[in-house]
Amino acid sequence: GVPERYARFLGARGDSMEPTIRDGAICLADTRFQTPRIEGVYALVDGNDVRIKRIGRGWEGKIVLISDNERYASDTLSAPDGEALRIAGKIVWAGGKI
Repeated sequence: GVPERYARFLGARGDSMEPTIRDGAICLADTRFQTPRIEGVYALVDGNDVRIKRIGRGWEGKIVLISDNERYASDTLSAPDGEALRIAGKIVWAGGKI
């Protein structure tokens, strides 16, 4: 249901989002979503890297980047850093090797 001009595929590396997104999965991002919203998994631009994380809201307007794998701690961004967060798109599908 994502129009072709807003669809981007990217590969997931690592296990921080397991079991939701497995290491090596191909993810479909909808680039119409460019601002952080609560609930949902997003592709985030972090310097030269792209990270896939769930976004939550903390106290005092802080943004919390959540890994679904409980072995990884959440990252909390202060309000200014959260506002500077660049969203590449919302992950709407993830699949892996057969």
